[in-house]
Amino acid sequence: MKKILLFAVLLSFTVNTTLHAQLKEEPYDLWDVLVGGRIGPSMSTLTNTDGKAKLWFHGCIFTEVFVNPNFSMTFEAGYSRKGANQVIIDPTRIVEEERGKYLVGPENPYDYNLDYLNTGYLLKYSFNQKLGIYTGINFSTLVSGKAKVKSSQNIDANNGEVEFVNDIKKELHGGEFTIPIGVELVFAKNFTLDARWNWSPRRVAKSDKARMLLGKARNQYLSLTIGYKILVF
Repeated sequence: MKKILLFAVLLSFTVNTTLHAQLKEEPYDLWDVLVGGRIGPSMSTLTNTDGKAKLWFHGCIFTEVFVNPNFSMTFEAGYSRKGANQVIIDPTRIVEEERGKYLVGPENPYDYNLDYLNTGYLLKYSFNQKLGIYTGINFSTLVSGKAKVKSSQNIDANNGEVEFVNDIKKELHGGEFTIPIGVELVFAKNFTLDARWNWSPRRVAKSDKARMLLGKARNQYLSLTIGYKILVF
């Protein structure tokens, strides 16, 4: 009898939790809490460099809290890769006495891979249960910074060029903040489609060397992610 009662309690708890996890069809109440995650492609560039866009991915987990039926606050933590490809360094940026130390010019394009851990604080306005827009602030910590350049000046017997990978993390600012503007569409009950544009007001270069190579470049990127979220409280 005790086993039957225990099974009934566990079954009731499981069913109740599953039903409660579904997103509401009616407006949310004060302090309704949702949790979830997002992942999808991103396209980044470094402004003022004329480099080609870098395609990678963006991912995060998040908690969303409603403060009234239309407004909610979201905290998120995630990862993104920013940077740009095929960046041509103008030799005139380099002071004359330093030009021989760098591979520059059209024959030496650079690919910049800048990996960040992100924490974001967003404020969203929901028109209804399916559509919302948001903005906020996102803080990023640089965990890896690489600059890759292939040079034909150093001939390799296999492919005629050599790739150099330079660790430039110490040459760049270790942190930045971005301003996101985005839209979220809820579909198929708990799934979401999120499109976001992010702009950083801070230049990435910190050292004199980095400023010579990147000038006033700033990170800028777009992301399109698929998400899944559930109502927990």
